Amino acid sequence: MLQYYMNDEALLEFKNHYKNSEWWLKKNAFNKVNLCDWNDLSNIVSTYNFKHNDLVLAKSKMQFNPFSSNNKDYEFHKINVANIFSNYIRQGYTLILNSAHSWHPPISRFCSHLAQELNTFTQTNLYASWAYDEGAFGTHWDEHDVLIIQLDGRKNWKIFDKADTNPVSHKYSTGTSDVLLSEFTLEKGDILYIPMGQLHAVSMGNDISLHATVGIRRLTGLDVFEWLKDEVSKLSSFRGRIPSLNDTDELNVFMEDFLSNISSLKWNTSKDIISFEQYIKSKIDTRPYIGFPHIGFKSNNKEFFNKNFKINAFITYLGEHKVGLKVSDGTKKWVVPFGVSTSFIKLLSGSVVTYDSILYEGQSNGLDVPTIEKICSDMLDQGVVTFYN
Repeated sequence: MLQYYMNDEALLEFKNHYKNSEWWLKKNAFNKVNLCDWNDLSNIVSTYNFKHNDLVLAKSKMQFNPFSSNNKDYEFHKINVANIFSNYIRQGYTLILNSAHSWHPPISRFCSHLAQELNTFTQTNLYASWAYDEGAFGTHWDEHDVLIIQLDGRKNWKIFDKADTNPVSHKYSTGTSDVLLSEFTLEKGDILYIPMGQLHAVSMGNDISLHATVGIRRLTGLDVFEWLKDEVSKLSSFRGRIPSLNDTDELNVFMEDFLSNISSLKWNTSKDIISFEQYIKSKIDTRPYIGFPHIGFKSNNKEFFNKNFKINAFITYLGEHKVGLKVSDGTKKWVVPFGVSTSFIKLLSGSVVTYDSILYEGQSNGLDVPTIEKICSDMLDQGVVTFYN
């Protein structure tokens, strides 16, 4: 689905740099799809009653919530609100809309597509600036990967070396770096990817700027412990009671046995990889694309000609069955016949597949048209796939 937003070259480069956790800049790479413009931002700010830190104004490492009852300038009246924002904007403050995916559907859709593509968690903040400023955060690094999309105007960036080897938290990684790797200006349509731990700094010149920062929760070995906890809870050897902390001898024996049991655990490729994949996907807050009004239609009500199919995000491949490929939504299981398995494997990889290609493959393998239509119809009715425009 990301092909809708990035050209093929940019998408391939992004995936490669994301895989290797290497920073990446691509000029004019975001397609004409506009996630958010100035009118959208104006409508969002004017429409919602923000609380806490959903919306803040920031300047020179200082932030505050203009909607806070502690802000003496704020009175809940639209004329005063407009004046407050105008005054702070003239003073060079940057407006930050946190969790913008919660307020603006186009951003929400992009977040969802990116999360499904990378099998991880995503969220987006919007940054709007109108005047010169050295930046609200200074030189810093984030505990998550970020994908920056310049929506309008220009903004200046500096990329420094990484803070540490595999930095995941400021609590455990206290390193820093003054090694400047690159300095550049992002313009409308440019994309910048910065992996977690990469130091960077951003500042404004004499232009306006509107950009989206998509936070990407990079999964690490630490996430395996969360999955492992569910798995070992099934084993009685890990459910023993911890002895009294005052009894050093018993506590030593308990810990030695416990760690010994951990070291005896073995990775079962055929079984554990499915369990781990399902666990990770269950924790990702994404919504599969649902193509109304096609759900629930029977095959004689569907027009498959010139239609495209896309796999739903929650579908997991379980392996081969005696007559086809077995998949599951976490509750129910289905088998897709071998006669269209090549097309279905493409669907599982995230590709969009045309009905014509499924029809051609099925007929080449001896299936008649009514059978192929029933396979497609059943997959749609069960929510395995959906139409994709």
